[in-house]
Amino acid sequence: MISFVEAILGESEESGIITHTEVDVEGPIAKIRLTIDEKTFIQVFSNLTTKTLAYTLIKESKRIYGIDRDNIRGWHEHPFEDPSTHRKCDKVTFKHFLENVKELLK
Repeated sequence: MISFVEAILGESEESGIITHTEVDVEGPIAKIRLTIDEKTFIQVFSNLTTKTLAYTLIKESKRIYGIDRDNIRGWHEHPFEDPSTHRKCDKVTFKHFLENVKELLK
């Protein structure tokens, strides 16, 4: 789990858009909050037991974009145009997710 958290933090630092980080790890679960500005942040969630992984862009307390992997739907996207929907997608790295976020926030 430590290498996963270190990778997320390293890629976040390289992105140039993250202003603050908060990390909470308890056993197989990691929650990472990456602040972009006072109204916008990325939430990263990983559960090694359930093999769940979620990258979520939140603005003003609402998910505006996300990519998840779970045991029910596999990899899927919550598109910027309608984040309440699910659209199947291929595996996405956090680095690729960050690149998408940078484009969406331009």
